[in-house]
Amino acid sequence: MIIGTKTEFENLADYILRDYLGSEYYSYSPLNVDAFAKDYLKLDISYCQFDPKEHIEGMRTGQQIILDERLSEPARLGERNFTIAHECGHDLINWQDPDYIPHQIINYRIKSHHKTLKTENDFKEWQANVVASCLLLRPNLVGWTLYTFAKKEKITVYDTNILFRADRTILRMMAQYLGVSQECLFYRLDRLEMLEHKPLSEYDPVMDALLFWR
Repeated sequence: MIIGTKTEFENLADYILRDYLGSEYYSYSPLNVDAFAKDYLKLDISYCQFDPKEHIEGMRTGQQIILDERLSEPARLGERNFTIAHECGHDLINWQDPDYIPHQIINYRIKSHHKTLKTENDFKEWQANVVASCLLLRPNLVGWTLYTFAKKEKITVYDTNILFRADRTILRMMAQYLGVSQECLFYRLDRLEMLEHKPLSEYDPVMDALLFWR
C-alpha cells in the first residue's frame, strides 16, 4: 500500500490535472471525468447490474470501470462522476507503486457512510476519495463557482452542518453545475477553507427566513 498524507495525495491529483488539462486547468469548466478516464488512463466505462444488497457502486478490473447501472439515472450524476473519479484515483495512486500490475488489480467502491480508518482497505478507499474530490473540484474552479453563485468567498456554517436555507440553495446549484453531490462539495469547500464555521448559538432562524424569502 502506498503511504502518504492527505496533502501529498491532493498534490498528486493537482499534478495530474495540470498535466492532462494544460492551460485548461485555469478554465471554469468542470472536468469531463469520462474523457479523463478514457484519454488519460485508457479506461473504458460500462454498466452492470450489481446486487443492491452489496451496495457496490462501481468496480475497476483490467482496463474497465464498471458502474452500477442505477448510476446512469440523471439524478445520480454526482455519485456517478465521483465513482469514476474514485476508480481513477486508485489507478493514479497505484502508479506510484513499482510493483503495480494493472490487470491484477480489482477494486470495489462500496457506498458507505462509515468514516473509520481501521483496515488497509479503509485507507486505500480514503486515498482514492481524496484524489477523486481533487480531480472533480480543483481550487480555482470551486472558488469561481462559489463567487458566481453566491457573490461571496465563503459560506457560513453553524455548528458542523447547519446552513441558512438560501445557502443550501446555493450549495445545491453549485453541485449541479460542478456535477458532484452536495456532500462531496461541502467537504471540499471545508478543505479549501471556503466555509466559515460559527457556533450554533449565533444561528438566527428569523434572519434565515428573511434571507430565504427576500
